Amino acid sequence: DVQTKQVPDIPYNELNIKDKELLNKLKKYEIVHPEDITPIANEFPDFYRQDETVERSISFLLNGNVVVLDLVPNRNLVSPRYKERHYLSDGDTVLRKRTHDCFFHGHVRSEENSNLALTTCEGFHGYFRRNDKTFFIQPLFDQSQKRVAHVVYSPNDVTGEKFQC
Repeated sequence: DVQTKQVPDIPYNELNIKDKELLNKLKKYEIVHPEDITPIANEFPDFYRQDETVERSISFLLNGNVVVLDLVPNRNLVSPRYKERHYLSDGDTVLRKRTHDCFFHGHVRSEENSNLALTTCEGFHGYFRRNDKTFFIQPLFDQSQKRVAHVVYSPNDVTGEKFQC
């Protein structure tokens, strides 16, 4: 059995403006604190933090129940030759080559017909589907841009303009 500790919610006034705007658009959401429960994460933490190519598992409490997401690296999502070009306000160009993969797919443990796709580059950001319901998960940051928690919500709970893919 997976154990996940209950962590108190964060004060709303400590969040950055972008995350406050998101929460204001949601009819319902839950603040969660995902934990990496992959065994190697505890045995070799320095090595593990640098290696985005291993399968991993994260857990959190959602509606009082433990949810475990089993993640598998999605190695074929982005070409190894992919480069990002950024233009700075002073006219300089910054070219970055991807040095690590942080894209995953997988499933919700012990849930048939579940799936997920998310990135671990800056916290956990993506979606998971369980019991015929889709949920989004994304990190929340404080005003100094430190990650403090994650929010989980249903796309049905987003108010305002409807969006489609």
